[in-house]
Amino acid sequence: MSLLRAKTFLVLLGLSALHGQLPVELEEDPEAPGWHERSLEHDDLTRWYLIYRPTDLPANAPVVILLHGGGGGMRTTFRENRGATLRWPYLAEEEKFVLVAPNGVDADTGDTYGDSQNWSDLSPRERNGYSMVDDVGFLRKLIDAVVLSEEADPLRFYFTGVSNGGGMSMRAGIELGGRTAAIATFSSNLTVVDEDIPAPQRHLAVLICSGTEDPLMKYEGEPDSLRSAEETVAWWIDASGAEASPSAQYLIPDIEADDDCLAYRFDYQAGPGGAPVSFIKVEGGGHGMPSVDYQTAPFWENLIGPQCGDFESADVAWEFLRAHSIPLDPRLELQEIAHREGGFTVQLAVSGAYPGGNVVIETSDQLDDPDAWAPVLTDVLGDLGELTGQTVERPAGRLFFRVCTAPLGR
Repeated sequence: MSLLRAKTFLVLLGLSALHGQLPVELEEDPEAPGWHERSLEHDDLTRWYLIYRPTDLPANAPVVILLHGGGGGMRTTFRENRGATLRWPYLAEEEKFVLVAPNGVDADTGDTYGDSQNWSDLSPRERNGYSMVDDVGFLRKLIDAVVLSEEADPLRFYFTGVSNGGGMSMRAGIELGGRTAAIATFSSNLTVVDEDIPAPQRHLAVLICSGTEDPLMKYEGEPDSLRSAEETVAWWIDASGAEASPSAQYLIPDIEADDDCLAYRFDYQAGPGGAPVSFIKVEGGGHGMPSVDYQTAPFWENLIGPQCGDFESADVAWEFLRAHSIPLDPRLELQEIAHREGGFTVQLAVSGAYPGGNVVIETSDQLDDPDAWAPVLTDVLGDLGELTGQTVERPAGRLFFRVCTAPLGR
């Protein structure tokens, strides 16, 4: 056994011990490596989430937010025989990112802690299990909580999920695009109705994987309800500013010949000012996420279709996600100067700073004296790292302004 394989084997043993009790074994020390259960208050509800902190977590680490499928929950995602999602904590340990698994809401009872939860994704309201709670607001607050508790990198938050969790990942990519670096979705289609889908906040890198034999999220879509998988990809190509034709397309190696599946990948590179889109079409694949080592229970395949065994979904998703981060380019714009008795007021706007972060606007009469700068405004930035229409008084004799930005709480 090589040294590299030996190290990997030891890591997996440690994680196996951690998962000795199902669904997860929780750590009491909030700074200890391993699983932690936490909650926050949003919209008069207590919302819950699991968080996995790898050993030797580096400062400013990236974060993957894994959204469970409809009818599941944050704990069921990691139970035995749940398939490809079981890979995520091992990958977090190996790659040193924070893994967060939030809980949706039971659409029938309003319970926020249970194991039969749903997300308020972009699906038509008449679909069974649709939740009406403010999940977008919850996820925004969750990002802030993880930035603060883990000192995570606000420029590298990623969403991923399957089915209803994939649909919610798409909604997060659209409505929380300023806080989201990239998304990876599995077995999820967009709604048919154009006006139900707002314009994305910004161009976003997107990976989509769909099976042609999916009985739940049909590849060909549903009339007057959901788009087909290929129509969903086309929408994202346009919304993300990717090139219309793939720059690369190839067959993923068919390493599991007995699964009756073939997986084809199509990569659409970013257009000018845009972001890339990748599409994996699994011929013969069902609703479950493809996996080499984490198979779903046989009775599940009878319900959700064949599971492709040619690649590990979490690894492919992480390889795609990790390549992207939110651009940081803080700018200060002078919008208006107004005279007042004894001086001036100045209207300023900030853009391109840390999303949801802190900002301080300072003024000085000397550019080359670091001690001459004094703050005139301190505030919290929006999702796109923006602050608009802020009016400040320009102190007498001070000609220069500058913007200082930092992640929330730093």
